[in-house]
Amino acid sequence: MHPDNDLDTRFESDAARRLARLIGLPPAGDSNFSPASSDRCRGALLGAVAGEALPAILLGKTPSAGPDSRLTLITTDAVLSGAHDHPVRFAARLAATHVRGAGMAALHTRESLRAGVAWWRAGASNSAGAAAAARSTGFGLLWSRDPARAAYEAAISATVTHGHPAAIAGAAAFAAAVALAANGNGPLDQQWLAHVANICEEYPQGDVYGATVAGRIRRIPAPIGTCLGDALDEARGSSLSTEAVPAALLSAATAPVPITAAFDTSADWDLRRIAGLHPACRAMMGACIGARHGETAFTSWDGTRRPAGMPVDALTTGVRGSGAVLDTADRIAGKRVRPVERETTPREGDEDDTPVHISFLIDRSGSMSGLQSDVVDGFNGFVAEQRNKPGECALTLVQFDSNDPYEVIHDAVPVAKLPDLTPQQYRPRGMTPLLDALGSIIGKADVRLATLDHDEDQIVAVFTDGLENASRKWTRADLFDMIAARKKDGWTFVFMGANQDSYAEAGRLGLDDGSVQDFRADRVGVREAIGSFNRAVGEYRGAGVGERERRRRAFFVGKKEAEEDDRGRGG
Repeated sequence: MHPDNDLDTRFESDAARRLARLIGLPPAGDSNFSPASSDRCRGALLGAVAGEALPAILLGKTPSAGPDSRLTLITTDAVLSGAHDHPVRFAARLAATHVRGAGMAALHTRESLRAGVAWWRAGASNSAGAAAAARSTGFGLLWSRDPARAAYEAAISATVTHGHPAAIAGAAAFAAAVALAANGNGPLDQQWLAHVANICEEYPQGDVYGATVAGRIRRIPAPIGTCLGDALDEARGSSLSTEAVPAALLSAATAPVPITAAFDTSADWDLRRIAGLHPACRAMMGACIGARHGETAFTSWDGTRRPAGMPVDALTTGVRGSGAVLDTADRIAGKRVRPVERETTPREGDEDDTPVHISFLIDRSGSMSGLQSDVVDGFNGFVAEQRNKPGECALTLVQFDSNDPYEVIHDAVPVAKLPDLTPQQYRPRGMTPLLDALGSIIGKADVRLATLDHDEDQIVAVFTDGLENASRKWTRADLFDMIAARKKDGWTFVFMGANQDSYAEAGRLGLDDGSVQDFRADRVGVREAIGSFNRAVGEYRGAGVGERERRRRAFFVGKKEAEEDDRGRGG
């Protein structure tokens, strides 16, 4: 597929145009995944973690996974959750997550996203750092037999945080390097480097101090090992993509296997010397070694050559957080994912009679006080219409405020028997603990599902007129993970908000734009929003299997009555 067509298909027009300017017209490759083996996936991700944590490991400490490793897991999870829009998902996760020690580009992007800047414009335009490359291991593992596609997806992801061509080209080069390493055998040699440079050159380069990523990779002479010492001295401590990426590839190409053997030699390749490189460079080096040689590249030391104080498993599972790393590796290798282009074709006549359960979360904070009767009447109108729809449907109604973040009004009551909501039941007060309420209602639905002996479609809907300001238990990062897992199981999440950018707020929780709607905080706006939800629920209940699947990602199916009302009234 031509890159222009791919970008236009996957992203809205403004985003597609900007991405095209940043990444150029490289070969897009095949969107279908071709994952590496479990051993290669585990080796690559463990190598990245161990490489980043190397100085602490050499000191005999038990470090936690570093910021580049955490961002690698976040990036990879975004692709596993939905490869067609992974940069959107990564941006939402980045906005909601504080990664301690993350570089300036990531911090700049995080603050921009939180300020409401669109994900495709939030990156640091002048940052030529290697952080985007260092988090791109997953792309190479997922597309191990198509390095061009791995590079292409990594370049797209890089644009979320970096606008400088060198950073984007570096991400493309590194992802291609991992793919080529994971799908080959033998040493990482001059041919490997040349192939990486060829792919990298398809992207705009952007020189830094007169050097480009592809140019520096091509200047690595043969035989490779003759330039290692000078190259490491030149790149020592540098985070520039033009220096860190070539140095990482060179270090990987010259590393002894297992790398513990470095303590038995007097060659330039020495773990203590490697430890002086920038953490992003070390992470990329370890990923390439592990992608080619698997977990055996990090064989534990025996008692005769292990540095004093270093645990036997220091380079395999000796870093805190390695469990999550191994889980992600197995998810990649196990193909529990879908390809990039995964639009579901509705199947005509294939009716879905799976019962539906709606978890309806209504904001009862003080700012809703002027809308009390409108909320009550709107909800009752919704129930009245749903009572007459065919098919099984139950509803759990919960209202929330800071006095009671989770008050259940109706608990999984069939809509045919659901009583009206009364003004005495809905009395606005307090603040807005949205995160706590949402986490609780999802947990409640989990418990319900565990007791059923049949399938049931889950729809979780949020109706609020204000921003989160009072939660104590749940964080956005925790909810993002929870929602992502439920979406993989086929749950539908709907967000209707007033007095805020609902798309930004919902995006920070990982919700799909097609299931989000703004409404004006007045009588008409409330009724239009609830009416729109009413219409979409009725259509969902009467839909076939394929159509229900489509609506899980775009519940309103492009028709958003409350937003049309707001635009029509102006002001």
